[in-house]
Amino acid sequence: MQEENIIPRAKTLRLLAEILRNSNQEVPFDVPELWYEGEKHSLNSSSPSRAESNIQNDLLNACQRKKSKDAYTTFLKAQKQNIVLNSETYSSLIKLLLEKDSFLEAVQVKEL
Repeated sequence: MQEENIIPRAKTLRLLAEILRNSNQEVPFDVPELWYEGEKHSLNSSSPSRAESNIQNDLLNACQRKKSKDAYTTFLKAQKQNIVLNSETYSSLIKLLLEKDSFLEAVQVKEL
């Protein structure tokens, strides 16, 4: 590469360095790091707990079965436990409550 005066991409350098390390050879160049590598680790540490996932799944299942009272009760339980649900869950709940003419409950969900 040096003889041809070619500058390899960062991805190529990382791949070449990985190949050299796997074959127990020295890497004779600086390996560029991913700018989002640190963020990737921090995102993994904030994954939802099992309880949060269970409540979210229960709420989505109630929405799919069109059981607005069960879904709203599950939402209230999540709220008491300070569990933040994803936007898809809130959206599904609000749509269901509006379909079932539960306007006040839908507004309460939207305001949170």
